[in-house]
Amino acid sequence: RPPGVAEAERVAEDSPALRSLRELEAAADLAREASARAWIPELILGAGYKGVTTYDAAAIGTGSRADGFTLMIGLSLPIFDSGSGLVARDEARVAGARASLDLGLLSARASERGLVARVRGLLVALDAFESDRANAADLVRIATAAYEGGEASLLELLDAHRAVADDALLAIELAFDARLAAIELQRLRGGE
Repeated sequence: RPPGVAEAERVAEDSPALRSLRELEAAADLAREASARAWIPELILGAGYKGVTTYDAAAIGTGSRADGFTLMIGLSLPIFDSGSGLVARDEARVAGARASLDLGLLSARASERGLVARVRGLLVALDAFESDRANAADLVRIATAAYEGGEASLLELLDAHRAVADDALLAIELAFDARLAAIELQRLRGGE
């Protein structure tokens, strides 16, 4: 088995992309809850100091001034708009975020299953190929003995050596593909 393949076979669905989608869903849900509270009237309180000067129109230059503290209480009543449009918009955002998360989960699971199957298939092929490579050494030994005995030509001996070299190259390619698939699987699962 190539190193790094066994470590990649752990099951995990906590990739950074899926964590991001989960956070977007939570944010949309909080925004929906805030919109649902929009119908609650807003209470406005105010306090201050105010001075008022009044003038008598009949007597020029005469007037009075009154100073004092004021207190204000205001209440905005949403008679025509209860915030239902905001609630509907935010509910649609929540539904969209949930759909994106579900799609991301399905996609990640499908990709993960495909990569796991690819890694396992490559490992099975590599194991089968490694067991057959022992026969290749016998082929070279037989071809060498036949050449030394005069029963085979130099081309047949070279062909046997070429077949062994091709088998070694194919084994390296299978191991490389298995490692590459394991790395892709690790990246999909949020590994480093």
